Amino acid sequence: MLTENINNTRLGWARPQVQAHEVLHLFGAKDLYNIAESKDYAVTDIMNYYSRDIKYATIDPISAWAIGWHKQPSTPFNIEK
Repeated sequence: MLTENINNTRLGWARPQVQAHEVLHLFGAKDLYNIAESKDYAVTDIMNYYSRDIKYATIDPISAWAIGWHKQPSTPFNIEK
């Protein structure tokens, strides 16, 4: 998936976003789109949001904490350690 040439499809734009998202899993980040409360919390976090241009995605404090870049943030949902 990460190396497949998908530029000739309607999803060609997704590859950089998907690669960044999947690599963050290797460092401990979890999918946020499965958490209903994160919809309005981590709106543009790369683990929650897909954009047609990766420059609009962010690494919010919750994902930064998961990969060791930030202290644990306050969230509207429970964080499992």
